[in-house]
Amino acid sequence: MGFRHMKTLSAAAIFIFAGCFSSGSTDNKFLRNVHDGNTVIVKTLIERKRVPNINIADSTVSTALMIASARGHIEIVKILLQHGASTVSTNIYGKNAIDLAKEAHHLQVVEILNQADRKARRTQ
Repeated sequence: MGFRHMKTLSAAAIFIFAGCFSSGSTDNKFLRNVHDGNTVIVKTLIERKRVPNINIADSTVSTALMIASARGHIEIVKILLQHGASTVSTNIYGKNAIDLAKEAHHLQVVEILNQADRKARRTQ
């Protein structure tokens, strides 16, 4: 199956195509798909409750939101925020999602994160 045919696949087919039912932890699959920018798969994993903790982290304690922010995956950032991802968590280098987005010059992501941070502060 070629990638040019992926537009016609259902979310379930994309889920299977990406190897999300193969061996390995769901957390690793989730973080890998966040890293790779696989928006449909990330959304499907979250909606199907396959992600036990939206703030799971990799070996550097970088959360899914940090990874998506550093890579400029705007839609994934929005999805993670909608599902309660923390904007204040820091990795082992003391960086949060906003810091990582700034370093990578993803200014639209920085603005989205700043808006989410302001909204969270207003509701406290």
